[in-house]
Amino acid sequence: QKTLAKELDFENEADNAEKCAVHLAHLGTLRPDGAVHIPRVNRELTSKRVLTAEFIDGIKVNEVAALREAGFCLADLDRLLVQVFSYQVFCTGFVHADPHPGNLLIRKRPFCDPQSRWFVSPLTLTRRVVNTTYMWLYFICHLPVQTWNWLRHGVPPYFAAPGVSNSTPLQLVLLDHGLYDSLPHNQRISLCEMYRAILDCNEEAMKKASFELGVQDWATFGDVILQKPWRRKTLYLPARLTEADRMFLRATAAEHFDRVMAVLQQVPRPMLLFIR
Repeated sequence: QKTLAKELDFENEADNAEKCAVHLAHLGTLRPDGAVHIPRVNRELTSKRVLTAEFIDGIKVNEVAALREAGFCLADLDRLLVQVFSYQVFCTGFVHADPHPGNLLIRKRPFCDPQSRWFVSPLTLTRRVVNTTYMWLYFICHLPVQTWNWLRHGVPPYFAAPGVSNSTPLQLVLLDHGLYDSLPHNQRISLCEMYRAILDCNEEAMKKASFELGVQDWATFGDVILQKPWRRKTLYLPARLTEADRMFLRATAAEHFDRVMAVLQQVPRPMLLFIR
């Protein structure tokens, strides 16, 4: 009920969109021609019941044939998607919790008049200044605590895709900012350690990270967050699901439904939306 109430509050969605744009500013979200674009909200015509925003026309991220026909590099798109959501999950903790294909559109970067980016309404400009100031004050005030957490738990790896934001002609547009959730710092660190342990096939580290997140069945948890079997014979993690992998997941869901549900019940609530 609380989640639904947030999704139906369009002023909250507008706030989330502007906050997301500030967080991803290094990918060009504060200018029209960046690698990532957040539709601009018209605050003067927005209320709790009505959201008025920039219209976007693009190709859904799962329409592979259309993307190829448009001449987009799928490898660049993959790197950009990983860069955006890894930064949200592991760095800011402010995560878009509904990134289905309908909310991820791809289009060519629009031509940008260097002066046009400055023509915004006074109210919108004020909100951007307030949001940016808030983020800097938040960072400065929490720097001692953050530094202490880094010393205790280690610095999270900042996933990056060098060159993507400057070289690719495509633009990723993030839609529907009604549903966000925040992952606390300690959970982000443990989740990061869980992924690293899976990649290293380090079962002891998997147990440790899983227990830190409150999940006892670490082996099933690995399959759940990876959406594929984490046990493998190769040194690397295959990029695609094989038919054997699909059969394994179906069998796991059918035979060990209770175990999967037990894992989902133990997972911290903010992480449920991320897993979904």
